[in-house]
Amino acid sequence: EAKGRKYAGEPELKNDRTFAIIATTPHMDRDREVVLSKGIDLSEWSKTGVILDSHNYGELPIGKAVWVGQADRGIKMHIEAAPTQRGDEVIALAKFMTLTASIGFIPTQIIDKNHADFPKEMGKLARKFDFLEEKRDSVLRIISKSILLENSIVSVPANPNAVQDVLAKAQEAFSAGAIDTECLELVTKSFGSVE
Repeated sequence: EAKGRKYAGEPELKNDRTFAIIATTPHMDRDREVVLSKGIDLSEWSKTGVILDSHNYGELPIGKAVWVGQADRGIKMHIEAAPTQRGDEVIALAKFMTLTASIGFIPTQIIDKNHADFPKEMGKLARKFDFLEEKRDSVLRIISKSILLENSIVSVPANPNAVQDVLAKAQEAFSAGAIDTECLELVTKSFGSVE
């Protein structure tokens, strides 16, 4: 899984107002959909890298993505909180607890459970992502292509695996003296790296 792992080419966090988060993974979400990370078109969104508060399109952004990694097993972002009161609240929450994320997107290619290709496509996904094998009968649709509109920090994500990066939090705790080298090495060994 992408959670807590370094992506290829991932830089260090930019500053103390920046944190890492998993924006999405190909796990079945609460809507019983699988959104394929590699099928998400980031081109329009990446012009601004906007991060919203709970998909609230009527409010100003709370931050921006300053780095994005896109892999089969997820999309990871480094988010820099805005220099605003709400941005300060986000940073305080990121230090206090594990934040969660949710993507706002437009599906452009859907393979519904009733489609003739669904069993074949679901079988391919279950072979590629072993965590989908036990869920394959529960998935209602595969969103194989989509356009990202925004990413939000939310209280309850549709995808329960879209969470703040565990390894980055452990590195922050080590830098602050809250955990020792042995603990940091254990976390790093447990979560490894993602290509």
